Amino acid sequence: MRSRSRTGFTLIELLVVIAIIAVLVGLLLPAVQKVREAAARMSCQNNLHQLGLAIHNYEGAMGQFPPGWDFPTSWGALGLVLPYIEQNNLADTMDARKSIYDPQNVPGTMFKLPLYRCPSDKENPVPTLGGATNYHTNNGNLPVFVIARGLNADVTPNGMFYTGSQKLNFASMTDGSSNTALASERLLGDGNMGLISPREDTFHGPNGAPGRPANADEAMTWCEGMDISSPSAQFPIFMGAPWAHGQHSYQHIIRPNGRSCGWLPSLRAAMTPSSRHTGGVNVLLGDGAVRFVRDTIDLPTWRAMGSRNGGEVMGEF
Repeated sequence: MRSRSRTGFTLIELLVVIAIIAVLVGLLLPAVQKVREAAARMSCQNNLHQLGLAIHNYEGAMGQFPPGWDFPTSWGALGLVLPYIEQNNLADTMDARKSIYDPQNVPGTMFKLPLYRCPSDKENPVPTLGGATNYHTNNGNLPVFVIARGLNADVTPNGMFYTGSQKLNFASMTDGSSNTALASERLLGDGNMGLISPREDTFHGPNGAPGRPANADEAMTWCEGMDISSPSAQFPIFMGAPWAHGQHSYQHIIRPNGRSCGWLPSLRAAMTPSSRHTGGVNVLLGDGAVRFVRDTIDLPTWRAMGSRNGGEVMGEF
């Protein structure tokens, strides 16, 4: 009598197969996530590179870089370079001589521009404020965020884009275009005043005396020493929308992905770039190159990247 051949799995064999599949999936998912993030980071770098080309072309056509924060219209560099990122049709619907909040301009500021968004970041949590951007221009390495008569009128930021910046061009970067930052990244705020993720929001500092904080060191000391759990220390400024607004700038005071702080009474701040990329942020340099700068960068080197004319000796980055 011929015995029947076994055609199925035993329970133990099935469990072994399932365990092997689970192990393989566990090994595969992190690899897939790494590949996905690498692709997102490359896409983000390309966005910044395109923004750099637009700024260069603007300078070639106008003889100067676009203003960082124009008063009283509130236009910023990202809004003024629209014709140089192939957004002529959108630019034609808007009038840069009028405020970005003028009825003619508001519909345009609501438009979502993929070039201005990093694919690693989340969706815009406050879409009613307008189309968002993750890319902010470099204000410099001084804590002065807004120049205002009677407060900071005697101090001028040393970056390439700031309140009232005019007639800055390639010749203004005496430190060298390859040593001077033009733009970097910043996460969109999470809308909860930083209670979940502090690096996504701006916190109001404890001291707003005129002229304080006086320098980058003082700003960093105050900011990193703050008790951000205190409601009085929290200030919900949503940075990132609309993309046309000139307030979207950052500073080379605290290393990438560190805490950001603002001292509104003195119109001073330490706005730090941030991203969801592992270990650092992308930075657009004056020569058009985009470099990934790690959170552990030497602090003097990071601050030297922020100034256009500081005469610092640059380290590796």
